Amino acid sequence: MIAAPVLPHPPETLAVLAAIVACGACVQTSIGFGAMLVSVTLGSLILPVGELLPLLVPVAVTQTTVVGLQKRHAIVWPLLLRRVLPLMGIGLTLAIVLVKGDTPWMKKALGAMILVLAGRELALGSRPSTPTGVRALVSLVGVVLAGFVHGVFATGGPVLVWALGQQPLDKAAFRATLQVVWFTLNSVLMLTFLAEGRADASTLLGTATLLPTAALGIACGYWLHDRVDEARFRTAVWGTLVLASLPLMLR
Repeated sequence: MIAAPVLPHPPETLAVLAAIVACGACVQTSIGFGAMLVSVTLGSLILPVGELLPLLVPVAVTQTTVVGLQKRHAIVWPLLLRRVLPLMGIGLTLAIVLVKGDTPWMKKALGAMILVLAGRELALGSRPSTPTGVRALVSLVGVVLAGFVHGVFATGGPVLVWALGQQPLDKAAFRATLQVVWFTLNSVLMLTFLAEGRADASTLLGTATLLPTAALGIACGYWLHDRVDEARFRTAVWGTLVLASLPLMLR
């Protein structure tokens, strides 16, 4: 007789994690990124990252599927298929080949880099920071770097957001296109966890307890997204990056 799966962690721990997931889902649905960054940063205060990811990644796949399907008309497919996914794939491959073992000091470096990039964009506001041709080159390099960072930290979002911020995307296209990126990367991660045995019936049961609050976060994010204008949206994006950089630098 096959035993029924049990929760991977105490109910009170999962309840706190569920509240964190709701915050992350709200942020990402509103501005297009941030669910994993918020959830991993705050969730790591109560659980090791290695135990968090098998719980959180399926939630992220579910969220990006829901939002991506609903907003599929706004996805910029040429940008996604010709530039973002191929270039991030190059960066991801480089990370797998070049970076071996635990490198905790690199989290501080990542936080510092995010702080500099986001702070610079906030300081410049709507003024162009570089000539158009240079901005295009910076964007290309930034997407490769995002793939590399994702391969090292599993949180390449901030760098990708900065790289895409060099391109003239409105907030609807920005958010919808990012959903496909996160769906692709997190689907690969989820399949890897299943193949390695890090995800099983127990962790999937734990994930199921997080989905209701994720749904609340998605609803909250839609409400915010529809009420934030373009200028405030850009400020929210870079401001979120500044806030996200601080715990990375301080840990």
